[in-house]
Amino acid sequence: IPVGSDVKPGPGRVLDRAGQALQPPVTVGERVDEASGQRWITADVTLAPLAGVDYAVEVEMIAPGGTRRLLTPIRVTR
Repeated sequence: IPVGSDVKPGPGRVLDRAGQALQPPVTVGERVDEASGQRWITADVTLAPLAGVDYAVEVEMIAPGGTRRLLTPIRVTR
């Protein structure tokens, strides 16, 4: 997720289709593209324990104006 310099990564989680949080941990971090200087919030999820259905990865971003959440849909296939 491209972000500005004042945004910090918050927690992340995996949600099922009903919006319920699941057990797989989401490791949220940040990186800077050396060529452009663009800051990014990253989310790493281990998909192995998930069944082959639809999910969403939720990531919170903390900025001076408040907290934002971004939901990214994913589909696990087997």
